[in-house]
Amino acid sequence: GWRSWPRPLFWYWLAIVVAFFVLNITYSQRAPGLGARWAMLLLNVGAAALGVRFWQYLRKNRVLAGFVKPVALLFVGLNILALFANAYGRVSLAKMFTTTAIFGLTQVVALSAFVRIVTEAFYLQVQRSRQAGGLSGRLGFGKIESGLRKGLTAVVGVLWLMLFTTNLNLYNLFYRIIGSTLTAPHKLGSTVFTLSSILLFVGIIFLTIQLQKYVGYFFGETDDEFSVDTDRKGSWMVAIRLSILAVGLFMATLASGLPVDKIAIVLGALGVGIGLGLQNIINNLVSGVILIFERPFQVGDYIEVKGQTGRVKDIGIRASKLISQAGSEIILPNGDLLSNHVINWTLSNNHIRTELALNLGPEIDLDEARRLISEEILKNPNTLHKIAPEILLNSVATTGYDLRALFWINNIRQEQALKSELLAGIYQRLTQAGIAMR
Repeated sequence: GWRSWPRPLFWYWLAIVVAFFVLNITYSQRAPGLGARWAMLLLNVGAAALGVRFWQYLRKNRVLAGFVKPVALLFVGLNILALFANAYGRVSLAKMFTTTAIFGLTQVVALSAFVRIVTEAFYLQVQRSRQAGGLSGRLGFGKIESGLRKGLTAVVGVLWLMLFTTNLNLYNLFYRIIGSTLTAPHKLGSTVFTLSSILLFVGIIFLTIQLQKYVGYFFGETDDEFSVDTDRKGSWMVAIRLSILAVGLFMATLASGLPVDKIAIVLGALGVGIGLGLQNIINNLVSGVILIFERPFQVGDYIEVKGQTGRVKDIGIRASKLISQAGSEIILPNGDLLSNHVINWTLSNNHIRTELALNLGPEIDLDEARRLISEEILKNPNTLHKIAPEILLNSVATTGYDLRALFWINNIRQEQALKSELLAGIYQRLTQAGIAMR
């Protein structure tokens, strides 16, 4: 709200509100005298000066939406036009310019605040829904916010233009021109269409693409590669995206009124030509659909393919993303995932067998060392206790014994941290027992 605004912005807004009332009261006179006209001139000069200062403040401080700045300049220009109109005796024209200017500026500031309020309310609602559903992880709201702000800006821009042209008595003129342009029939061969049907088709397709792009955030997808929530999620998200695209295309075709049979013929002809040049892309799209139903891996699985190892972050329509242990994102086309050998370390569980290399001194009790190492491994809660560790003698030399400790852990993602923890524990345990490590 206004309480969160910076102090200078609040005073500018207060000055604009005062100017709104003063200008409307002054210009409400039907037959203003010479004194009233001089007052109008001075008020227009003051309003223009206020607009210039407000525009300079907005240029230096990004506190309102970007579309407010050009309206502030328009406010200055209309007040200057009103000043000249008043000076030449066109009081009614000056009144129209002044009213349009002050209404336009107050409305655009209010609409800017509306965009901000809706964006923040949307963010809070999404966060509340995710928390109610037990979803954790950082929500990458920056991507959603950008698209939402653009959409809201387009909507409020159209609303503001309607109000602005109404104040200038130009709304009906523009409505007739735009309406006749959009509804005028055009003919291409035997097909008759209008620009409105084309724009409606393109608009629905655009909204469909945006929806499938951001829908994952509402079902638990995050941009947090380091989230501790490693629960596996099904590949149904790809099915949802494909369903949205299919439904959107169907609705766009019906809403536009374009003949379905003609569209099918065009798409069929394009499909032959495009298919020859975009075989890899089509292969990846089809592979994405196959991955949905075969489910060789899911989001959150730890896989290895073509020498690349990482956790599956996203299964897309065309490509999938892995997060490597170093934190880099690996993008693999779905066709490669389907045609190459994929090692899924977590298909049925998160267990993995790992090993530790231990070098012990020569003058030790080997059996006692094995027992202590085995006890230390089983003492850790992150190792599997139902499978006993194997402590194997790898080599013997005058300098001592080389051992390999083979054991199972219950989470592949903690392998390196767990090995470090066990190595420190084994060293401390053997040292206390008088068994030297080298």
